[in-house]
Amino acid sequence: MAPGDPVEVLMTDGPQGGSGGQSLLSVEENYQIRAKKMGLDRPAFYLNFTSAAYPKDLYKIIKQDHRELVSRLVSKYGNAEAVNEYYTQLRNMLFAVAEIPETDELYDIRRFLRTTTDELFKDFAKDGIAFKIDTIKKATAPLNNLGLANTKKEIDKLSKSFNFLNAHAATYKLYTPSIHFYGLSNQYHTWMFGDYPWFQSVDSSGYKRLDKLYFNIAKFNLEQDSLSRLQKPFIAKSRQISEQVAANDSTKTFSGKEVDSLKVLQGEMQAEITTLDNSIKPLLAKIATLSIEKDSLNKTIKIYASRGFLRGDFGVSYANGLRVTKRLNDALFWTLLMNLFSILISYLISIPLGVQSAHWKKNSERYEPFLSSAAFIGALLLVICFYLHLSNMMSGSIYYPSLIIINLVFLLHALWEKETASQGKFSFASVAQFWGQIIRFRLLNIADNSILVLKLMYLWIWAFLFFAFLLLPVIAKIILISIPIAIWGIGRLRKTIATKTNNFSISIKGIYAKGSFIDNISTTVLFFMYSLPSFWIATLLIVFFTTKNYGELYDWFPTSGVQTIDIANDPHASWSTKYIDILYHLFLPTFCITFSSFAYLSRQMRGAMLGVLSQDYIRTANSKGLSEHKVTWKHAFRNSLFPIITLFSSVFPRALSGAIAIELIYNVPGMGLLVLRAIGERDWPIVFTVAMLAAILTMIGNLIADILYALVDPRISFK
Repeated sequence: MAPGDPVEVLMTDGPQGGSGGQSLLSVEENYQIRAKKMGLDRPAFYLNFTSAAYPKDLYKIIKQDHRELVSRLVSKYGNAEAVNEYYTQLRNMLFAVAEIPETDELYDIRRFLRTTTDELFKDFAKDGIAFKIDTIKKATAPLNNLGLANTKKEIDKLSKSFNFLNAHAATYKLYTPSIHFYGLSNQYHTWMFGDYPWFQSVDSSGYKRLDKLYFNIAKFNLEQDSLSRLQKPFIAKSRQISEQVAANDSTKTFSGKEVDSLKVLQGEMQAEITTLDNSIKPLLAKIATLSIEKDSLNKTIKIYASRGFLRGDFGVSYANGLRVTKRLNDALFWTLLMNLFSILISYLISIPLGVQSAHWKKNSERYEPFLSSAAFIGALLLVICFYLHLSNMMSGSIYYPSLIIINLVFLLHALWEKETASQGKFSFASVAQFWGQIIRFRLLNIADNSILVLKLMYLWIWAFLFFAFLLLPVIAKIILISIPIAIWGIGRLRKTIATKTNNFSISIKGIYAKGSFIDNISTTVLFFMYSLPSFWIATLLIVFFTTKNYGELYDWFPTSGVQTIDIANDPHASWSTKYIDILYHLFLPTFCITFSSFAYLSRQMRGAMLGVLSQDYIRTANSKGLSEHKVTWKHAFRNSLFPIITLFSSVFPRALSGAIAIELIYNVPGMGLLVLRAIGERDWPIVFTVAMLAAILTMIGNLIADILYALVDPRISFK
C-alpha cells in the first residue's frame, strides 16, 4: 500500500524503457525478473477477503500502475474477464506503438501515441477513456502506408474491447463476498520467514552467472545503441545524396563533376555505414547468444527472494540499492553511542537524586551541604582549566587529564568524608584502612556510593556558575554582588554566617540548606527543565555556544557533525584523540536528549522511595540502630526499583530509534535522521525494518523487566 513502485526505482531504465538500446519488451522482461528477485510476483498475504468480482490472480499483474488500473476498472464494472481483455489490448497497443519506425515523418505521431497510451494506463473514467481512444483513431486515420498498419489494427481492437466492457458490466458481483487462499508463497511470509531453505545451502553459481549475463547484455546493448546513434547521421546523409542524384536526372541541377563529387561522398558515407555495421553485427550476435543462455537459465534456476527478516535479511534500500543492514549499521553506531551515554547519565544522576529527594521530603529538618569547601576549591580549579584551555594557554594533552584528576581527587575526598563520618574519629589506622579498601575496590560499590554522583554534579554546577559569572560584564557582576548585600545588609549577613536561618546555615565547611528547601528548589528546577522543548534548547545551544557572534569565548563546541574531518582522516591520530573528538562533537546533542529525563526518572524514584520509607520494616531497621545510609541502600532501595524497572523496559527501543529532531539539528547521521530521510525518499525497507526492530525490542524490554521484577522481589514468580 506504500506509494511508489520499488521495481522501477531499482531498475536502471525507466518504466517505459528504450534507453541503453533496450526495447520495450526487454524492459518488461527485466521488470519481471527484478520483481521476481524482490518477491513481488506473489500475493500480498496468506488470504484475501474481497468480492467475487476481483480475480484471484490479480497479484500476477506486478506493475503497480497496471494493477491499479485493473483493480479500479473491476470496482467500476465488476466484469473481470472483460477488464482483463481491455488491459491485454492496451498492452498490445503499447507494444505496437513502440514498434513504429523512428523516421522523421512519424516522429510526431509516434510521440503522440506513446503519450496518449501512457495516459490510458492512468485513466479510469469512462468518458476520459472514450475520448482518448477516439482522439487516437482520428489522429491515425489520415496516415496510410507509413508503417502504421499494425498500430491501427491494435487501436481498433482496443476500441472494441472497451465497447464490450461498457456493454457487459456485472456490478452485482461486487456485492458477493469471496475469500481467496494463497498458502505460504506470499510476500508477507517471504519477508518475515524467507523462501531460502533453512537447513541446506543454496548453490549461488547460477545466480552469479545470471547476474553476469544481465550485466553483459545491458553493456552490449549500450554499445550497440551508441554505434547505431553514430550510424544514423551517415544513413540520413547517404539517403539525402541519393535523392539529390535521382532528382538531378530530370532537373540537371548539378554538373557532371558535381555529380561525381556527390557519388564519391555517398561512397564515403556507405563505407562509414558498412564499418559501423561490421561493429554492430558482432554485438547483436553476442546479445542473441547471451539471451539464449539467459532464457535457458531462467527456466531452470529457482530464484529466491529473501532469507527473511527473522534471519537478518532486511532487503535492499530503494534509494541506492545497498543492503538495509549496511545502511543501518552505519547509522546505528552513532545512535547507540549517543543514546547509551544519555541513558547512563540519566540513571546515574536521576536515581540518587530521587533517593536523596525522598530523604529531603521525609526529613525536612535535615540540612544538606550543597557547596562544601572541597567543592568550592574544585570548582575554582575547573574554572581555571576552562579559561586557560579556551584562551589557548593550555593544550588538550594537559587539559583533559587535569579535569580527570580534579574529579578523581574530589570523589576520593567525598569517600573519605563518608568513611570518617561513619567512624566518628580520625586516626592513622582509619587512613590505612580507607586506602586499603580503595585499593581492593571495596568502597566503589555503585549502589552504596551512588550519592557521590550528586556531589560530583554539585561540583560541575558550581564550576559552570562561576565560569558564567566571569563571562558577565562588569556591571552585571557588580549588580549580582550588591543585591544580597543590599537585601540583608552587612550585619544581617554576619548574623546569617554565625547562626542558622530557616533555610540556610553557613560555616567554614560549606553552605548548608534545609532539606525541605532543597527539595522544593530541586523540584522546581527539574520540572522547569522537563517543560523546555529539547529542539528549542538545541537551537539555543547552537546559537550561543557554537559561534563567535556573541563573544570570542563562546565558540566552545562544533556546530554540527560527529567528527572533525582532519582528525577522522588522519592515519597518525591515536584512538584516544579520535574518541575525545567524537565525545566533543556529541556533547551538546547528548545533553539535549538527556536533561528532560532527569525530572521524570527522579520523581518516579522519589515517589517509590517515599512509599517504601514509610513501611514498618524500615522503622524496624531504624530502631535496630542501623545507619541511615545502610537502611536506605540495603533495605529500601531494592524494593523501590519497580517503577525504574518498568521505565527501563523502554530503553531498548529508545536506544535504537534515535532522536529525529536532535539528529537533524546537529546533523548526526543516526537512526532518527536515517528514518526521516527514508520517509522522504520513500525508502520503505528502511522504515519497515526500524519499525519492526523497535517493536521486537519493546517486547524484549518488557520481558527483561518481568525477569528483573522476580530478581528484585523473591515473592514474584512466573508460575
